[in-house]
Amino acid sequence: MTEFQATIRLVGFAWLLAMAALLAVGMLGNTVKTRGLVYHKTAHGLGELSPGRVQLLLVTLATATGYLVQVLRSADARGPPALPIGWTALVAASNGIYLAGKAVKAFRARGKKNTPKP
Repeated sequence: MTEFQATIRLVGFAWLLAMAALLAVGMLGNTVKTRGLVYHKTAHGLGELSPGRVQLLLVTLATATGYLVQVLRSADARGPPALPIGWTALVAASNGIYLAGKAVKAFRARGKKNTPKP
């Protein structure tokens, strides 16, 4: 590995640590709001627990953790390890499930709004 590549890798690692620290400080200082992260949002505040948001959060955290473990185990100094295609498909499917749930909810709300009243 050249000196330039080592410098770029160090800067990238420092940037990721800085972003993680800023996020942690924001969450602890309550400037990054996490309240209601996995609940439906309503006009009156938080609604019920959203299964789509829960599964999206869990899949994202599991994939990020798995990739972090892969990075830490990687002895290859030429760059970060490739993200397995299965993980990419899992995250894509998770996002699709979440978006499909949002679409169904929107169509149901539109149907209720257009239903004639007795």
